[in-house]
Amino acid sequence: MNSYYINDNRVTVTYSDGTSWELPISEIALIGEYSTQEGPGSEDHFICIIDKEGNRYDVGADEGATRLLSELSIALGVHLEPKLILNTDFNSCILYPCSAHGSPLFVRPPKLVTFMDQVKSFFRRGEHELRLSDEAEALIQLKVSTSQ
Repeated sequence: MNSYYINDNRVTVTYSDGTSWELPISEIALIGEYSTQEGPGSEDHFICIIDKEGNRYDVGADEGATRLLSELSIALGVHLEPKLILNTDFNSCILYPCSAHGSPLFVRPPKLVTFMDQVKSFFRRGEHELRLSDEAEALIQLKVSTSQ
């Protein structure tokens, strides 16, 4: 089971396999969410935290991640509520900063046109090769320039 908590203004996530990461809240540039077409039977909804250096931290959107969003809401003084939980197609949106709320976090991946595209995608399940949207890139650059 994954564990998520905020302590001393740091987000700490420990995954069930023992790997973990820690990030100071002050280093968060973006918080967003995205959904994929991989469910059911596989995680298909994720919370994504991106730091000021552009490093991406994805968390499967389970109950613990929902609690983490609640704690981040308090720490950041904003309301963070996922909107894509029941989405069954690829979609993404920025939740924080509020000035960009609802803007796409990622560029939509190309449609799987051929049968072979679909087969290749099946074997790459869980590999999310997503490119940040222009809006998300600009927000990260803005956070970097204002923190220097």
